[in-house]
Amino acid sequence: MPNPNGSDDSDQTDRLALSAVTGIADDAPLRATLTVLKGPKTGDVIPIREGETLIGRGIEATVQVVADGVSRRHARIAFRDGKYWVEDLGSTNGTICGGTLLEEPHELRDGDRISLGGRVILRFAREGELEESLRYHLYELATRDALTQAYNRRHFDERVGSEWPWAVRHGKTCALLMLDLDHFKAINDTYGHPAGDLVLKSVVGTIQKTVRREDVVARMGGEEFAIFCRSTNRAAAVALAERLRQRIGKTTTAWRGLSLSVTVSIGVATSDDPSVRTPADLAERADTCLYRAKQRGRDCVEAPEAEP
Repeated sequence: MPNPNGSDDSDQTDRLALSAVTGIADDAPLRATLTVLKGPKTGDVIPIREGETLIGRGIEATVQVVADGVSRRHARIAFRDGKYWVEDLGSTNGTICGGTLLEEPHELRDGDRISLGGRVILRFAREGELEESLRYHLYELATRDALTQAYNRRHFDERVGSEWPWAVRHGKTCALLMLDLDHFKAINDTYGHPAGDLVLKSVVGTIQKTVRREDVVARMGGEEFAIFCRSTNRAAAVALAERLRQRIGKTTTAWRGLSLSVTVSIGVATSDDPSVRTPADLAERADTCLYRAKQRGRDCVEAPEAEP
């Protein structure tokens, strides 16, 4: 019910409750953010700091957007005299804001949508840290596996789908590792599912410490995981898989006075394989190699033979 000042008491109560949970003051100063409405990492909230923010698919970009139609240096957001301005940097497919193809800097206002080449849409807003924290929290809930905090399968498929065109266009080899924990059912059957859950979280922790920051780690279901690696050839992918196999095998989980461990079988596939033409081909090839690793006796890495 609205109060005499025109605000909704229930909204104010919700904000106070969220403030108590997050520890962020309700009256925190406004900050600039970009929310991905369309493109890789849909729903992600990206803070924009004062100064200049470079947007593009190049590694030098402050906000890196790897998507078809986005240039290496696509656009820039600059903070001047208390205002935020967006300008196109001579991109191949252009930048649209407010329904206009940018030919000169455009002052950003709350709710403005920035279209990069028609393939990616970002929403600009100046909001409190409380709202920013909530948006980020909701994004994490939508993209992460609740138990292990690895990405979920839906997000993984979206990321691979957005990375693939870039890899093809630039002739970069990418790799996919499929991992399956060996005899994991025995842990659940012997010690119970709470013990198995701890082992899964320990394994993901080991994986995250081993891979690069840009590699995408996801739980595909049960005790099966996938890792997508940009700009990674067969030799590097096999070396990473072997390093993971060894480190996971040495990972121990404390459970009621016991030390639990598990081994892993890994299948490796790379996009430079002649039989791989699509992301689906890459996944099928990695799955086939994982099956072979299981057939070989588990606790091993299997990859297609290198081209002569």
